[in-house]
Amino acid sequence: EAERAWRGSGAPVELFRISGIYGPGRNLIERLRRGGYVAVAWDPPRYANRIHVDDLVEGVVAAIARPRPGRVVNLTDDLPSPHADYVRALARAAGAPDPLVLAPEEARRRLSPDYLAFFRANRRVSNRLLHRELLPRLRYPSFRAALPSLLAGGA
Repeated sequence: EAERAWRGSGAPVELFRISGIYGPGRNLIERLRRGGYVAVAWDPPRYANRIHVDDLVEGVVAAIARPRPGRVVNLTDDLPSPHADYVRALARAAGAPDPLVLAPEEARRRLSPDYLAFFRANRRVSNRLLHRELLPRLRYPSFRAALPSLLAGGA
């Protein structure tokens, strides 16, 4: 609805569809370190996209420098992945306790419908336009590339 409203506004609009943002103070490492984090291993896997805040800002700045009204850009990194895989990798890298990864049947019994709906969604999108028109290379093409700086507290 918001996109339709902007497109109908008559203004020279560009739309940015932003993935899950992570970066300094905006990641799951501290929650994982506290223990008790719960994820769901869907079958087939459900994918999610992410973007580091620095790449998000660089993408928007590049669009401001090279505007193209009507453009719709997915601001996302190069590695969509299932949430359970993502949190397992973060936990391993951070030396945190393994998250509890539930099968869908168990998750339906133990987790709220809102929590399940968020992680059930399949958000695997392309960032080809971002690379072609705005950012040929991302500083953090995946959360794995950002791990060293996330763990050091910098990214």
